[in-house]
Amino acid sequence: IRRLGLDRDRRIQVERLAPGKPTTTPLFSQLDTICTVWEVLTWGVDLVSLPRKQFLRMLAEFCSEEIDQMRLKLLASPAGRDEYKVFIEDQQPNVLELLQLFPSCDPPLDSLLYFLPNLAPRFYSIANSPLGPYGYSRVRIAYTVVRNVIATPKTCVTNGSNVNQSESKRVLSGVCTSWMESLCEQWLLNSPGMSPLRRPTMGFGKDTIIKVFIRPTTGFRLPADLTHPIIMVGPGTGVAPFIGFLEHLRHLRMEEESQTTELYDGYWRGLMNPCEGDNLDEDSESKPEFGSLCLYTGCQRPDHDMLFRTEIQDYVENGMLEKFSCAFSRYPKEKRQYAQDKLRDDGEMIANDLLKNNGYIFVCGRLHMANDVKATLLDILQKYGKLGSAKAMQVLDDMMKRGRYAKDVWG
Repeated sequence: IRRLGLDRDRRIQVERLAPGKPTTTPLFSQLDTICTVWEVLTWGVDLVSLPRKQFLRMLAEFCSEEIDQMRLKLLASPAGRDEYKVFIEDQQPNVLELLQLFPSCDPPLDSLLYFLPNLAPRFYSIANSPLGPYGYSRVRIAYTVVRNVIATPKTCVTNGSNVNQSESKRVLSGVCTSWMESLCEQWLLNSPGMSPLRRPTMGFGKDTIIKVFIRPTTGFRLPADLTHPIIMVGPGTGVAPFIGFLEHLRHLRMEEESQTTELYDGYWRGLMNPCEGDNLDEDSESKPEFGSLCLYTGCQRPDHDMLFRTEIQDYVENGMLEKFSCAFSRYPKEKRQYAQDKLRDDGEMIANDLLKNNGYIFVCGRLHMANDVKATLLDILQKYGKLGSAKAMQVLDDMMKRGRYAKDVWG
């Protein structure tokens, strides 16, 4: 805003004119049609995504200095493919950095809003159940604060000139996760793992409102019949929905136990006297049954990034979780392991649960992990289920169609 000399509190009307029609539509679904400059640049557009060539061509049109115009046009041209890779793809400058590197560039606000992509919503799995103590009034999420360190080339463009930066590194922070971390700054400042150099400074104030919405899921939910085994695979933040699953199941079991207790409590009020020898013991009556629950997660080290560690341990100790296994990928003096490796260790049990007991399997996490888990499941079905490769694939495809194999993946 300061770089372009804009008034942050100026109210503007932001709409998109339909081609060939006199009608307009909102440009940003998450904002009111009339909003301030600050609101539209904060919540409307993505200022840090990789600049596209058409955006660079637009910037070139508003340069008053010929050298800036020529360099931007080169970056946007087929002839400047190598320069685009080195300067844009490798270094990933954001909009503000581009404007600082080309000081004569002064694009109008409407052109920026037209060419910049909309700020996309970030989706996070809910890690609690509506049956819990807060009902629908509060949700928990888990997220990883994204900080990617990239090395700049030995020679890079800075302020219009070539500068030697053989040892320079660049830190790219996630837009949403870094901002949410900054909102938690007052709690993080005294955290043992928070060094002064990494403490966030982007907080917007104690009265900041985070705009959220709930996106219902159709396939990634607990089955109606809970008597079948449930296998959950969620390394890293992928464990979040399964914490919600476990809390939900815990409350369902508590409700069932309470109803069973009420059923057997009290005095006999029937018209017939129970005959001697009739077995009225609770254990002999039909009681609600739940299938086994198995959770497979993964992290770097147990003392570093093992999420929900205490809660999971409680579920293990109270018998909710029949099987819990966590793989460590950076544990000193031990071989790197991932969640799919722990699945393979329990291959015989998993094959039995899926093939004989109509079990369900849920996978949450990054796409490459989900692909590795699928490959592991195929190996397990072939080795312990005695299936051919085609038949094993058919089994997984059929499970997916029937909702017994569900995935929530990203990246």
